[in-house]
Amino acid sequence: MKNWLIETIAAIFSGCLVMIFHEFPKAFLTYRMDKKMYHKALFRLQKIFRFREYLDGLGLFFLIIGSAGFSRPYLIRLRERHSNLLVGLTGWIALIVSFFISIIVLRLGFHMDDSLIIITSQGMVVQFLNLLFFYVAVFSIGMFLTNLFPMSTNDMALVIAGLRPDRFLSLVKMDYMTKAVWLFLLLIRLIPTIGIRLITVLM
Repeated sequence: MKNWLIETIAAIFSGCLVMIFHEFPKAFLTYRMDKKMYHKALFRLQKIFRFREYLDGLGLFFLIIGSAGFSRPYLIRLRERHSNLLVGLTGWIALIVSFFISIIVLRLGFHMDDSLIIITSQGMVVQFLNLLFFYVAVFSIGMFLTNLFPMSTNDMALVIAGLRPDRFLSLVKMDYMTKAVWLFLLLIRLIPTIGIRLITVLM
C-alpha cells in the first residue's frame, strides 16, 4: 500500500512537472515575440507564471494510464510564420531536454535493475525521487510522441502553421480523425512501448 501510494504521488507530480516544463518555455517565448501586447506586458508576464494554467486534467489522466498525454496549451496568436515555427520547435526541444535530464539523473544518481524496476532498499525519499525522474522520462517521451501528431493544439500544428500555413485549415478539419488515431495507438500501447524501449536502451 505504501509503495503504491508513493508511486501514484510521484506519477501525478511528474505529470504536472512535464506539462509545466513543456508549456512554460513556449509561453515565455510567445510573450517575448508578441510585441503588439507590450502595453499589457506586466499582465502577460504575471499570467505565464501561473503554472496551474498549463495543467490539463484529461491530459494527466492519459499520462497516468497510458504514459502519453498532453498539457493545456498557452493561448498563442502569432501572425508571423517564423514565430509559430519557433514556438512549436521550442515545445519539442523542451520535452527532449526534460527526457535526457531525467535519463542522466537516473543513470548517475539512482539505480534500477535490468527490468527497469526501481530498487527500493534505499529508503522512502530516494524511492520517491527514483520514481519521480523515471516518470518524468516516460511522460516526456510520451508527450513528445503525442506532439508529433498534427492535432490542432499541439506543437506539430504550430510547426505546420509556420512552414505551410495554407495547410493549417485542412489540419483543423482532420483534427477528430487525428485524435482518434492517436487514441487507438495509445490503447494498443504502441506509444508507451516506444518510450519504454527507448529508456531501456539508454539506461
